[in-house]
Amino acid sequence: NDNQISQWSFINELDKLPSLQALSCSRNPLTEGSKAAHTTRGLIIAKIGQLKTLNKCEILPEERRGAELDYRKAFGNEWKAAGGHQDPDRNRPHAEFLAAHPRYQSLCLKYGAPEDGELKTQQPFLLKNQLLTLKIKYPNQVDQKVLEKRLPDSMTIQ
Repeated sequence: NDNQISQWSFINELDKLPSLQALSCSRNPLTEGSKAAHTTRGLIIAKIGQLKTLNKCEILPEERRGAELDYRKAFGNEWKAAGGHQDPDRNRPHAEFLAAHPRYQSLCLKYGAPEDGELKTQQPFLLKNQLLTLKIKYPNQVDQKVLEKRLPDSMTIQ
């Protein structure tokens, strides 16, 4: 606690200590920033694979799994842009990415590389993003083009 950890690279270095099983990391610039405490806790858990206890709270297997999967997903687009690939033969992220995320490759081995569907960013909840496309075709009129209408899924049509 209170040791002025201000960069994630310091946390990355702690993963190199194989005997480190308990960490108390409160009142540091990194943990007091704008991110929610839960998010910061998850990132620390994902970055230090051997931790059993963080800030005097046990890390349960479900919490570790969730934190590691969230981490894998959160940095998946950056990993792909750095040369990461789902095909192990073509997976070659550059050294800068690996330095910033040294456990990323091992998490990909543990859970599989993130798929494109996982990495899509959520569209804001606007009506235009929630519309369904209805295609209307008249079976007796072959030469008439298909009519397309966009409607909300809550609308009843007859």
